[in-house]
Amino acid sequence: LEWQDENGMTALHHAAYGSHVDTVRFLLLEGANPNQLDKTGRSPLYCACEVDNDSITTLLSEKGASAIRTNEEGYTLLHLAAQAGQNAMVILLLYQGFAADRRDGEGRTPLSYAAMRGNVDTVADLLAHSVNPDIRDLEGKT
Repeated sequence: LEWQDENGMTALHHAAYGSHVDTVRFLLLEGANPNQLDKTGRSPLYCACEVDNDSITTLLSEKGASAIRTNEEGYTLLHLAAQAGQNAMVILLLYQGFAADRRDGEGRTPLSYAAMRGNVDTVADLLAHSVNPDIRDLEGKT
């Protein structure tokens, strides 16, 4: 269950990326680690968020997957969801108490990514949760 490919991805990572809900469920029942990181610091939960699969995200969360982890660039699940315009995921993470103003390695917040991508609904959701719109990244941009 903990075998890793050359990128450090386990079967659970691959199942999450492939949106294979039944396989994810099976692997978790067999004891696969929902917090195992690949070589770039991505967890299976990060993979599920990347492909916007709420069913797998829920399964992993119920089995103790940590939403707080960052990848090697300091990029969180909330950064990913905001950039992709995944409003349901953004709201879920905010209600779970996720740090909405957390900066990645470039000093950017989830709000920065949502605004850069033109995800108006996501920007509105983040602002409704008292996100600070005045945080500047390492280049001085808000």
